[in-house]
Amino acid sequence: MNTIAPDDTGLGRAVGELPRNAEAWSATPPTERIDLPERLMPLVRDAGADIAEVAARAKGYEAVDFAN
Repeated sequence: MNTIAPDDTGLGRAVGELPRNAEAWSATPPTERIDLPERLMPLVRDAGADIAEVAARAKGYEAVDFAN
């Protein structure tokens, strides 16, 4: 099985920022929190094929063109 070493530099940075941003998140109004998934959906949709490809490679599957 092929293994892919994830680039976790962004993840590590994000996890490190959690404690620093907890107070700001707590102060975020519920209406703004509700809007967050709607703002994120286009980003997730645009990256979906890349996410699926990385997951497939990590499991050892052949490359698949998910865009077509």
